[in-house]
Amino acid sequence: MQLSKPVKAVCISLFAFVLSMVLIQPFSASTAALFSSPEKNDFTISDFYNIVADGRDLAHLDDNIVIVNLDNSDRAEIAGLLNMISLCGPKAVGLDVTFEDRREGDSLLLEAISMTPALVQPINLVPVQGSDSFALGGYSYFYRPGDDGFASSALPSKYANSTIREFRTVFPTRDAGSLPSFSLALARIADPDAAAELEQRGNKLEVINYHSRRFRCYEPSELIDHAEELAGRVVLLGALHEKGDLHPTPVNSMMAGIFIHANSLATVLDRAYMTSTPRWLQWLFGFLLCYLVVFTHLSLTVRIKGLVLRILQVGLLYATVQIGYYMFLIHNVVMDFSYALLMLTFGIFACDIWNGFAAISDWCVEKYRSFRKIRRPTTN
Repeated sequence: MQLSKPVKAVCISLFAFVLSMVLIQPFSASTAALFSSPEKNDFTISDFYNIVADGRDLAHLDDNIVIVNLDNSDRAEIAGLLNMISLCGPKAVGLDVTFEDRREGDSLLLEAISMTPALVQPINLVPVQGSDSFALGGYSYFYRPGDDGFASSALPSKYANSTIREFRTVFPTRDAGSLPSFSLALARIADPDAAAELEQRGNKLEVINYHSRRFRCYEPSELIDHAEELAGRVVLLGALHEKGDLHPTPVNSMMAGIFIHANSLATVLDRAYMTSTPRWLQWLFGFLLCYLVVFTHLSLTVRIKGLVLRILQVGLLYATVQIGYYMFLIHNVVMDFSYALLMLTFGIFACDIWNGFAAISDWCVEKYRSFRKIRRPTTN
């Protein structure tokens, strides 16, 4: 049965889709090798957009958050910093330090903590195997269950050294309670409306909007000269170069945890949420692009058909990447075009395979008919 060109193009496009499904994992692995450092271990198309967007000369200075580096600060110095910051009138203070053991002289620190309004401190939660709940990990020795002013500083990751792309909104605990994330707890203080909007979204995980954002970051000795910049802003205190708190992100292979919290909080305060397109839409877009290439392949009869098809392929590939980048940068929409790129790449290849099998099939039918004709008995 001879198929019409549109029907044949649909069949070949479906075949290209099957090929893309089979080859998507090797494609992802090879892309990771090209665009990600070895310690990141994984890669998504949104990482590529983040890298390109963050590499632009255009970047804005965040107006809501100030970061203070605590690399070389002891507890007495942290207490002094908290006292000074309190006098500057910040909206909220996030202290990303866990005081797990009691030490001599902690009375100054405890007094400074008690006198610092709108202070949020971290609790490290660990996932409970086989459930979606969490158990207490590391936390300050003066923490008591139910204390306000504590939040989870855990960063969601699939495995060790995986890229941190998202932050968790709320952490359900093993005792049927819950603990807000560090970012949500600070947002509740600094901008209750923004925090309420985050909770109304109802997402367990939110994508962090990393690119093109810079923060005011000071050493403790610099705070006196920049005290006026703390007023009305969220002040985050944490170590910038502590080896155990450096994580791979889409824009930096080693980012301090306090910067990840800052980017998460900025995403909430700026309402700069990223939206991912549904997978069925990604498949549909890839199928339509592939159909266009295949139908053109079946319809063209000019001698430069191969050249025209290659130009069409490259043009569509470029346009697909540009559309994805535009939607990511301007509209905060993550469009994963992995399937579309693969289907565009393998569209003509699928045509060649289809035509090859069709030729083999026609040859077999012809040989079978010849054989039947030879074996057919003659009648007198």
